[in-house]
Amino acid sequence: MAKESIPLVFCDNPACITWKGGLQEFGRCNLSEYCSKECQKQAWPSHRTVCRKSQAYRNMLSDEERKLWNDLQRWALRPARHRTPCTTACSPPLKRTELIG
Repeated sequence: MAKESIPLVFCDNPACITWKGGLQEFGRCNLSEYCSKECQKQAWPSHRTVCRKSQAYRNMLSDEERKLWNDLQRWALRPARHRTPCTTACSPPLKRTELIG
């Protein structure tokens, strides 16, 4: 029986170079995933503005619109988050601000 492969993903802390089989969401915006609480804390200064803008947008939405917004954000961010080391090395770099506006 073949083992099920787990895609490697990268931590949203730009300083982290560890590839993981899964990440955790920390905080309220649900835009970023980190390999550890330490990475989340280290990335907070650069993530703060994006996080606060996302929360402000979400607070203006109804519950149904908020669910759609969350799904759309996850869909939009998924391709960048789930790249492999090879595709990352061969692709032009993407800034998170380009992914969420």
